[in-house]
Amino acid sequence: MVGHTQTVLDPEAVRFAARLYAELTDGYPLREAVSRAQRAVTTHEVVLLGDDALRFEHLTRSEPWIDERQPRGNLPARSKFFFGRGRELVRLAQRLAQPPCVVVLSGAPAIGKTSLALEAANRNAWRFPGGVAYAACPDDAPSTAADLFNQLAEGLQVQPQSFAPKAVSAELVAYARLQPTLFVLDNAHALPEGELAQVQQFLRQLGGGSAAIIVSRLSLLLEKVPAAAPLLVHQGVGTQAATYQALYLARQRNIPLETSEAQEIAVASDGHPRLVELLVVHAGRRDLRAVLEQVRARQGDFQAQLERIYAWSAKRLGKRHRGAWQALLLFPANIAPEMLLQRAATHEGVQALREAALADFDPEIQAWRWHATVSEYARGHFPLSEDMRRKRWAELLPTWRAWAARLSSEDRRAVTQLEAQEGNLRAMLAEWRSLPEAGMLELVRSLHRALPAPDRTLRLRAFEVEVYRVWAALASQEKERAEALWMLGCALGAVGQREAALQATQEAVSLYRQLAQANPQAFLPDLAASLHNLGARLSEVGQREAALKAALESVSIRRQLARDNPRAFLPRLILSLSMLVRVLEHYPTQDGCAALAEGLAEARTLAAEHALEHLDRLAELQQRYQRVCA
Repeated sequence: MVGHTQTVLDPEAVRFAARLYAELTDGYPLREAVSRAQRAVTTHEVVLLGDDALRFEHLTRSEPWIDERQPRGNLPARSKFFFGRGRELVRLAQRLAQPPCVVVLSGAPAIGKTSLALEAANRNAWRFPGGVAYAACPDDAPSTAADLFNQLAEGLQVQPQSFAPKAVSAELVAYARLQPTLFVLDNAHALPEGELAQVQQFLRQLGGGSAAIIVSRLSLLLEKVPAAAPLLVHQGVGTQAATYQALYLARQRNIPLETSEAQEIAVASDGHPRLVELLVVHAGRRDLRAVLEQVRARQGDFQAQLERIYAWSAKRLGKRHRGAWQALLLFPANIAPEMLLQRAATHEGVQALREAALADFDPEIQAWRWHATVSEYARGHFPLSEDMRRKRWAELLPTWRAWAARLSSEDRRAVTQLEAQEGNLRAMLAEWRSLPEAGMLELVRSLHRALPAPDRTLRLRAFEVEVYRVWAALASQEKERAEALWMLGCALGAVGQREAALQATQEAVSLYRQLAQANPQAFLPDLAASLHNLGARLSEVGQREAALKAALESVSIRRQLARDNPRAFLPRLILSLSMLVRVLEHYPTQDGCAALAEGLAEARTLAAEHALEHLDRLAELQQRYQRVCA
């Protein structure tokens, strides 16, 4: 018999059983199999009674197989260890089993609402073949409904035809009606009221087998979303689960902690997960018992308990490292790249924050994270004035620029890092007029090189509009301002702001025309490309005649360039011919068809002589030409 003297944590039970059976099927005797599997159990020694020499014979070697596949979508990885909340998980499962439904998780700060939502979403993902989409509002940075919708659409790989918020929302609703989908919206209380109304409208339209979990400190949405049901998370995880959590955290941090001490922490904290974590970190302090008494005296008021623990942490940090805590206010998204936090708080300060359980390092995105309550305490007890915040941001600009310069738009991991830091960067972009121009210009240049093209991202599109708007405002040289306006037009078009996109593109064309007149060899390619974009922008707003004129000019310039350098410019000529076909489909003219026929004939000749790989694409355009101009 193999037995356990204590309850086994779920993930450890999975690994123990997998290792045990794998070793047995490899032919090891029971004694050795149990010994090897014991490594998976951290809370106690496994008991083995009976004949420990028993073994299987004549078995084929094998390895354990554990299905760890994530559900379709962008759901963050669940916590390695999840403690307690059994009743809440059952209630969530009961609600999600009867869609359409919207469950609103609300409760005290740091009580574990997000962890519960992620655990429930992972456990119930099998109910939603359409996938699970996750989106979060930053705690202390501007956010909109459009940001959330873009995150959800990108997570499900939904490609809307238009990127206006209503259009993206409609695409998500249509997707969810065709296949049951679960949406998880985190930190919904951070949305402004007007933006929240758009989210409410989206949730009211959910039908069929789809559902949503909303995480908020407040019981939002209940009155205006008929399908919404509340689930209050106002208590801790329970004494037993909190004890296990304390023991696990202590072992992770190599902190000596007896079971009796873990139970004291669990009782004093009412099982509040964040309080447990903070108390465990300080378990070796001489005055722990006095602090436990003070925390216990405030039982039932988690905010007051957190306040007491943070005050204790601040005392332990001392004046020397309190500035490191204050430095967290420079990062409103409650996350910071490692090089940035070390620059703002010093290496010693960062380590002090980690030792006090105020910040933890996330190796996946090479950044430090901390809970929103850590920043809230700092704002209340050692705030930064607006002038000081801007001064500190100005000092960090070179480091931000160096961080962005390391990223590549072709690397998905780099894009993930940009997405994580979006809230911090947005806050600085909003204050660009108050920051050093040279530093901001270098930063937006680096961001431009790191960002994916607007048509290759959903989540970052609105952010890119801000980046390119600031770049266009700061750029003083005509060449750079033209490029910034060109990119601004692309970004505005990607988010559905067609009139603004047209205006920016027209300004870019005007600048490139002046540059090309002065230096044709250097700037004719850019003028042709900007005219190509202008044709698309004009077509979108229904100015067909003007769109045709821009497309014809782009084709004319690129024909000239392709004659001189077919390898480099033939692909671009084909793009302009394709644009001309699209314009003629809505506005066919004799002159336009004649120019298209001449361009196609010249392109086919150049392709036959220099680039055979383009002949298929040209054949397709020829067929479209015949349909339009026959």
